[in-house]
Amino acid sequence: MSQEKIERTIYQSVEYHYDQSLGLITHFVTKLADEAVEMTARGVALAAPLPNAISMYNITQHDLAWSWVASFAFSLALEVVVFLLVEIALMQWDGYLTNPARYRAPFIGMIVTVMVAVAVVMGFVYWLEPHKIMALLPVISLCSFVGIGLKRWHEQNVARGVKPVKGGKQGKVAKTESKPDSHERIILNHYMIHPLDTQRVAAESLGMNQAKVNRTLKQLESKGMIHRNGNGVEILHK
Repeated sequence: MSQEKIERTIYQSVEYHYDQSLGLITHFVTKLADEAVEMTARGVALAAPLPNAISMYNITQHDLAWSWVASFAFSLALEVVVFLLVEIALMQWDGYLTNPARYRAPFIGMIVTVMVAVAVVMGFVYWLEPHKIMALLPVISLCSFVGIGLKRWHEQNVARGVKPVKGGKQGKVAKTESKPDSHERIILNHYMIHPLDTQRVAAESLGMNQAKVNRTLKQLESKGMIHRNGNGVEILHK
């Protein structure tokens, strides 16, 4: 082998490993930033009502002469009720993005429930809190969860290949057909026959590692091809 070929081979090898390393770092940083957005939004949603909860704890003890147990239970309920209900609403939203017909009614029901809960919490705070402006803090939590919902809606559109129509009316979108790759097809076929199998059982049956099965199921769900309902895997599109 000539000196020139050796140098070219070394250069190509270095370039290949550099590209692979850079791709890995980029993927890691991008994934971390993406997850950090949702973690931060959830943190804001949980922290926003905290001043209300602390204030309600003190007011109910000093002004209403409640025991510390009753005050703590009341303030804890004010702190977590909206957070928990909106979490459930986000689950319904994920289902609605995958299967609108099935999840429309429960999603609308959860939205109404969340709005009623927020109104009740704001009413309690407005009634008991001397600084009435504090009653608006739950709205910050709602804004954070709306941001999370829009982020998931965007991710679903990207995963499904939705893109603007060239030369069409502004705002109109077209959907490119999303076909499963070989691993996805294998796992789809497995769950068509064994919809109740756990990921571990499916991995052992197919000779894959469980992490690969988990990643593939997430990809299939983001494409709207399956729905994981807690008891198994439901095939939506073959």
